[in-house]
Amino acid sequence: MPQDVSTMILPKMCIPYFNSVRAWLELLYFLSGPALVAGLIFAARQVRSAAAQVKLAATQLAQSKLDMDTRYKREAVLAALVACGTLRDFMTGALDRSQAIFTNPPLEMREWRLLDAKFEWSSLAERDAAIRWLTSLAGNAKKLDVAISVCNQMELFALPFIKRVADEETAYEAAGAVFCNQVTLFAPLFIGLRNHTLIAGGLKPLTSGPFANTIALFMIWNSRAEKEKLAASAKELDDKISRIEIPAIRPFGVGE
Repeated sequence: MPQDVSTMILPKMCIPYFNSVRAWLELLYFLSGPALVAGLIFAARQVRSAAAQVKLAATQLAQSKLDMDTRYKREAVLAALVACGTLRDFMTGALDRSQAIFTNPPLEMREWRLLDAKFEWSSLAERDAAIRWLTSLAGNAKKLDVAISVCNQMELFALPFIKRVADEETAYEAAGAVFCNQVTLFAPLFIGLRNHTLIAGGLKPLTSGPFANTIALFMIWNSRAEKEKLAASAKELDDKISRIEIPAIRPFGVGE
């Protein structure tokens, strides 16, 4: 049976075409190796460049944070100095206030020992004496007004430290002892005002805020003062122990 001529010619015509395509494909395959290597090198450089940019950004961010911390610290120190200056100005009239509160008629002037810093009546080591003291103070309106002004000034002083506007560590060295002294001096009054206690016959309970900032700062500074006192006592004790020499009695012939 005679074959179709087109079926005989088509394969012969396609073979050169396929050979040509094969040659191009082999050439492309050969060239793809160097191109791939070049691409990988370029990608690696891009990755290194990106990593360097990230590192630079992290360094700049850390420096910015350090600059902000430094600025905030400086501002907090300045705020502490301002608060200490205000307290200093207030304490210049301490002698006059003491005379107004503790004389004519006389009222005991003492630092009340606190068992804790909750500022409840149970916090006072001498509760009954404190209640009598407060009742006597409340019986004289002039004395009471002056004493309450001291409490309010302590609250005003403590406010920027507890609100983290001023640096309390900076102020502690200059004002810590004075502040704690004033708080313990008027501890029964702080307690009476915080608890709205009826402190004298026929007298309405004195209403006031809880003096939360005063109490919070007192807890911090009083605890620090106690720790420093104990540390000083421990150092003194260690020095005494180190100076004690104990003679040793050794058996005959030992260590000779």
